[in-house]
Amino acid sequence: MVYASSDSTTPGRYVFVAINRSASAQSTSITGVIMSGTASLYQMTASTASGQNPIHPVLVQQMPVSGTSLTLTLPALSVTTIEVK
Repeated sequence: MVYASSDSTTPGRYVFVAINRSASAQSTSITGVIMSGTASLYQMTASTASGQNPIHPVLVQQMPVSGTSLTLTLPALSVTTIEVK
C-alpha cells in the first residue's frame, strides 16, 4: 500500500508512504509522477525501532531519481517514507 502527496508550496517535492504488512520483503513501484532530484528513504522496522524510545523513522538511504518510475524493495513489516525533492 502506497500513499502519495505533493507539496503545493514546493514544486517537485513529493512524499510517499509505503506500508508492507507482509512477513516477507515486497517490491513496489511508484509510477505516474515526474520525479527529479534526490529521494530520501526513512524506515521503521523491528530492527530500526530496537532501542528507540520514542520510536521514529531512520534515514536508511538517499538516491538520485529522474523520470516517472521508482522501484523499491520494502522490508517485511515496515513503513517507508520516501521524500523526493
